[in-house]
Amino acid sequence: MQADGIPVKFDPNYATPVRGAELPAILVSSDDVGFYGDLKFLVDHSPPFHDMVFVVEGCGGKEVVDDGKPRVLTFLCSALALKFILEAMSYAVVNTPIVTPQENETRRPTVTLAHKSLPCLKKTDKTTIEEILDFSKMYELDDFVHLTLYDSMKKSGHFPPAVMLAVTAWTHHGNSNYWGTQLITAGGLQAMDEWSTKIIKYHAPDILEGLTTLFQRWEEGYSKFKESSVRVPIDGYDGFHKVCLVNRCKAFKDYKGNFQLLQTTTREMMWAYAFRSPMLMHPSKVAKYCMDTIGCDVCVERIAGAISWAWKHSTKKQTWTMNPRKRTPKRGGKSITKPKKKKANNGAAAAAATAAP
Repeated sequence: MQADGIPVKFDPNYATPVRGAELPAILVSSDDVGFYGDLKFLVDHSPPFHDMVFVVEGCGGKEVVDDGKPRVLTFLCSALALKFILEAMSYAVVNTPIVTPQENETRRPTVTLAHKSLPCLKKTDKTTIEEILDFSKMYELDDFVHLTLYDSMKKSGHFPPAVMLAVTAWTHHGNSNYWGTQLITAGGLQAMDEWSTKIIKYHAPDILEGLTTLFQRWEEGYSKFKESSVRVPIDGYDGFHKVCLVNRCKAFKDYKGNFQLLQTTTREMMWAYAFRSPMLMHPSKVAKYCMDTIGCDVCVERIAGAISWAWKHSTKKQTWTMNPRKRTPKRGGKSITKPKKKKANNGAAAAAATAAP
């Protein structure tokens, strides 16, 4: 750090002053990395930023005189966290809906373009994520940072389900049911790290309680599914179908006529498939997955049918989802659940019509 507060090292992407900046500034991280920027957007949308830039402490709220020089502001967060905050602000500016008075309509960026322009969040430690969220809370920037952080983390694909669920609990963005299901396939309670548990417990303790119940339901349901799937095909015949025996189907050749080996191998394959993707155990998907492996439609119909039957009678959606019946409300707070229409009593209506004069 130089005598005037300007850091010696600058981030490569923020190493030169912003051309045409209304409020030029140099933002300095706790590890002494500088970022040239324009504080206009931050000042307009963050009261703490406005006071920090324009009000001198101890001067009774007297405003700072703008001398044209860049303000040097130092923050207690790392360069990685500060860089993401600046990128999130730039993303918010670019993707803010534009209202055109002439056409009296709001133009929004397309979902594809918005997704492509998300800040690049490389694999980083949990401390940086916490710094970003603490900075956002301190300077009242949650509306701009929370959703951008969640979307960037999801897009990167680097973060484990436990961390994604923790960020979902903190920011209230994302689907906790989805990440709860992903935690099942990642190992359940063993996949929960100390940091994620602490964050979820503080910001959404009900999610933590739901996870514990979910893991218990899944363990019971999955064990019951494995027990139920150890059965003969749906037609009750424990052997190759006569059509397969005559035509020497692909499965018959691959397993050298050993139908029990075919059943055992397919069953274990489907156990692993159900553990990885319980939400994809629809009969059509089970049949397709078996077909890609077995290659005989007759064998698939018999074996996949038995596996789907076992899954249907052993599990429910509650088995792998925390809140399966939770409804997303419409705008205005009205539920999307439509009331059931009462069926007309045709007998009573006919009697009334007969009795009428």
